[in-house]
Amino acid sequence: LSAEDEKIFTTFYMKMNGQFTNVQYNTLNFTYPDVFYDLPYIERCIQHVSGMKPITYDCCINSCVAYIGALAKLKCCPHCSEPRFKMNGKPAQPYHYLLIIPQLQAQYANV
Repeated sequence: LSAEDEKIFTTFYMKMNGQFTNVQYNTLNFTYPDVFYDLPYIERCIQHVSGMKPITYDCCINSCVAYIGALAKLKCCPHCSEPRFKMNGKPAQPYHYLLIIPQLQAQYANV
């Protein structure tokens, strides 16, 4: 890894280990842009280096259901009636999922 990559991954480690919310991290990024990288940029770098890209599913804001399969076309939750989308048209609660097989392959490839 390059020195730049190490700095990116160290910044991400700090966010995760420090249990910063995205709002807290973005405040640090805004205040110290030369120290803290933009989160979407960090995510793209990690995806590039790891070769893994998460699959995103829309979920109920209350975690009742994931809008997949038979529920894929619903506009509100069948259990709590909360809307699937925010007023701006974006999903109210996206869920990011990494497939297990590529994770296991990557883990055992580094043994």
